[in-house]
Amino acid sequence: MAKNYIQSGNVLTLTAPSDVSSGDGLLVGSIFGVASGDAAGGADVEAMTEGVFDLAKISAQAWSQGDKVYWDDTNKECTAVAAGNVLIGVAVADAVNPSDTGRVMIGNHPETELPTQVLTGTATLDFGSIAAVASEGHCQTNTNRSAQPR
Repeated sequence: MAKNYIQSGNVLTLTAPSDVSSGDGLLVGSIFGVASGDAAGGADVEAMTEGVFDLAKISAQAWSQGDKVYWDDTNKECTAVAAGNVLIGVAVADAVNPSDTGRVMIGNHPETELPTQVLTGTATLDFGSIAAVASEGHCQTNTNRSAQPR
């Protein structure tokens, strides 16, 4: 084991941003976790940062297994709406409309949402090399030569 290893990170001690009860979701900066016990706002709370949990959700939404799930920190519940919310995981089971809870896998995000980067200019490209890099998961390519400017 590395000499600088601290812990697995599955459970972290966080400062509760408000009063929380065991099983409540909480967001501290960019860290989302599920409280493992009750804590007053400002107190330390052990928060689980990985696993599958039944979490409060917006009742009027239906989710499908595999849908991205976001945390609405204002209303302290999960949502399928990305705008203004934080990606926390994926639905591992369908959730009907109406329902108050959804089953969510947190901590193992299927993708990281990064801004799209567009390169401009002129270059000679080796499409075989680009495709090899893309197949390793480093980028996406459009090898449709008919779409290229001539």
